[in-house]
Amino acid sequence: MMPNMSHGLLNWGSSVQLLIVKTTLVDYEAAQEVLQAPTITMMITAMSPRRVQYKEEGERRWKWLEGRSTTKVEADTQLQDPDGVQYRIRAVTDWGQAGFYVYEMTEMPAVIP
Repeated sequence: MMPNMSHGLLNWGSSVQLLIVKTTLVDYEAAQEVLQAPTITMMITAMSPRRVQYKEEGERRWKWLEGRSTTKVEADTQLQDPDGVQYRIRAVTDWGQAGFYVYEMTEMPAVIP
């Protein structure tokens, strides 16, 4: 049994509230909309260079980030911060027994104002 560590994330760094962005195909063009879902509070940090080094050759140049949150988000989900910067969840590490989840994310260009 793992101890619940979710309360430790509350005071560890500053959190960002993120919105979920849904992309749909309309008339053969991608249309994005921000879902009216509850916002997700996540602490975002830069991924260590050692972990980025193990990524595939073409992916190493991407801006890789790690996010930690008590809310579970599925892989390949797009998130948007209050400044309009979008992130795509690439991988999820389930630390649910400890009360949080770790996300590997890449930063994407802002699309929605």
